[in-house]
Amino acid sequence: MGAYAYKIYIYDPQNVATEAQLASYDKLVAYADEWDMMSDAEKSEILDLKEDYDSLLDKQKTEINSYFKEQTGQTFNALYKELKALNDEQEDEQNPDYQEIVAYLTNWSSKTDDEKMNVVNLKTKYDGLTSSLQKKIDDLSREQTQKSFGALYTEYQQLQQQQQQEAEAAQQAANNEQIAYYQSLIDQYNASLQEYTAYASTLQQDLEYAQSTGQDTTEIQSQIDTNNQLISQAQSTIAYYQQLINGLQ
Repeated sequence: MGAYAYKIYIYDPQNVATEAQLASYDKLVAYADEWDMMSDAEKSEILDLKEDYDSLLDKQKTEINSYFKEQTGQTFNALYKELKALNDEQEDEQNPDYQEIVAYLTNWSSKTDDEKMNVVNLKTKYDGLTSSLQKKIDDLSREQTQKSFGALYTEYQQLQQQQQQEAEAAQQAANNEQIAYYQSLIDQYNASLQEYTAYASTLQQDLEYAQSTGQDTTEIQSQIDTNNQLISQAQSTIAYYQQLINGLQ
């Protein structure tokens, strides 16, 4: 019974490797044999062998893992996982936002105050990075500035807000000064307008008297026309300066 069972095992199709599996097996063995002489780029070619490994029979996988352990110090699975993580990390570092922040933080001490303030504009790009890249940025930031990127951002965001508030306060003070000046002009023109309006009333009375007595009204009418022009000019000027004030408030 035991011999029969052994015979069945030998000829079980699930335990017989195909030519493709044998070729994949040999490819993996050849890779392990060359491990000590490989460059880093050549070692990364293990990523292309995952499909070959996955196609093997279970017993072939066991043999390959043992052989890799002997040749490289790690099983195929462990080595693949390590180099896959390294490759993913290297690919992540090609992220344009990551590279921009790295370039920005480098030589921090030589940057001007205005250039340092630009860290505020990079926060969104930092937030879009993977956690591993954020950690690399934080490490570089501590090396260059003695602060994590987040702490650096907070510092300059607060500084930017302070500068904006100071600028707004200064602008408001300048606006208030300008408003006061325009208001003083309005007051002057209002005073003149009151005089012109009062004079218009006097001229109207003179005109009516001249008309009632049959006198020549040419000169009085000319004075009325001139005074009306002055009233119109004063009103237009007052409206102009009021518009300027409204724009500053």
